Amino acid sequence: MASLPHPLTTAACPPVADPAITEFHGDGVCIVLLPAAAYSVSGAADHHGIGLALARQTGVHRIGGERRRDFDTLPSTLAYTPAGMPMFSESPVGGEYLLLQWTPQAWAQWAGDIALPSGRPQAQGQRAAMRTAIAARRALLAGSMSAETSATLAAQWLAACVPALMQKAVRRDDAPLPQAAALLDYIEAHLDTSLPLSALAAQVGLPVVSFLRAFERRIGMTPHAYVMERRLQRARQLLRTSRQPLAWVAAECGFAHQSHMGSVFQRVLGMPPSRYRTDSTAPPISHPADKGSPSVSDQAFALYVDSRFTSPWAMSVFVALTEKGLPFTLHTVDLDANETKTPAFAKLSLTRRWCTAISC
Repeated sequence: MASLPHPLTTAACPPVADPAITEFHGDGVCIVLLPAAAYSVSGAADHHGIGLALARQTGVHRIGGERRRDFDTLPSTLAYTPAGMPMFSESPVGGEYLLLQWTPQAWAQWAGDIALPSGRPQAQGQRAAMRTAIAARRALLAGSMSAETSATLAAQWLAACVPALMQKAVRRDDAPLPQAAALLDYIEAHLDTSLPLSALAAQVGLPVVSFLRAFERRIGMTPHAYVMERRLQRARQLLRTSRQPLAWVAAECGFAHQSHMGSVFQRVLGMPPSRYRTDSTAPPISHPADKGSPSVSDQAFALYVDSRFTSPWAMSVFVALTEKGLPFTLHTVDLDANETKTPAFAKLSLTRRWCTAISC
């Protein structure tokens, strides 16, 4: 069962390892942890999937025969995608996402005669599903996933998700937490500071007790648990992308001290921050003099983008190359003429994505 391809193909090694898609394949079941990274995917999957957002995610998508539209998915949002449903989805930043996939044969065995609503049903504020997703993430990152563990998690996943998906999804205007998106923006902007419950409740104009209930119904965890989860995800990103001391990472993410960060890592991920950094960071790139190869700054790049210049992912690559002073040429691809499907373009991009950068 193939994992989702990365939208950018480049022959030049980046200075920092991107977070990899972590997955485990069982008997017709695939458990996938998708990283917080830009993506652009399209097509119809050959499997059934139930996914949950572990972090907020914004972008644009088109589901089935619907028109393309913007989306803002909040944490703990569940979604079921049946096999064969055509989809397009693109996000400039992505968001950590736990996805369980079943082949049609495995789905028939696991789900039996369960008839989920047509289309792509969604449900919000799913606490039981969030707990199962966090347990699956821990097993995937720690390398402790086994066939027995995946079977147990898949059973728990269906038990938690199916009843929620059978119910009518919560509409945005009926949501129990007013101004939820603005509140999450506030938390993100102040993650390295103290975030008392009273201050968060004041942001949405609710009494503290009412705010506690409303937040958990909408986000699927308590405000304190959500803040800790966001601090953990930011710390993981910094550990992957920097060599700063652990004390600096802890302070940058709002932990009280380094030991506090370590206890959260141990409790949620089953490993200390130092091991996470070792396991998730790519080996250092050898010095150009070691092999006589040119450095990245000496290489020229060719950037292939949609002729309409509509992709935020293409814009982010353009800005990164420009700000780093890396030489590149810009080439447009006509999607209406299916240029990405030509043999010539296939030689440039194995995934045939229309935002492609190659080293020359």
